Amino acid sequence: MGMLMTTTEAVPVTLPESWKLDSMPGGEVVIEARHSETGAFLGCISVSEEKRNFSLGAVTVKAKGTYGGRGWKKKLYADAVQHLKQSFEQ
Repeated sequence: MGMLMTTTEAVPVTLPESWKLDSMPGGEVVIEARHSETGAFLGCISVSEEKRNFSLGAVTVKAKGTYGGRGWKKKLYADAVQHLKQSFEQ
């Protein structure tokens, strides 16, 4: 796994204020969730626009997704954020 780099790249969804974006050398955007009050790390998810898919963790996304058509990018990020939230709310 490569080192994470802070990015100013915009994503097409609004993230909670305490969350941040990083990028990986392979082009994946990593969304890092932190607790809004304590700043504690809750988890992260990697999103690949090239592969149109996401995977939990700061990892290289391996599988190609099926996102396509108008608005696919917004749907991809919205689904990734929802998946990340579900992973730590259980």
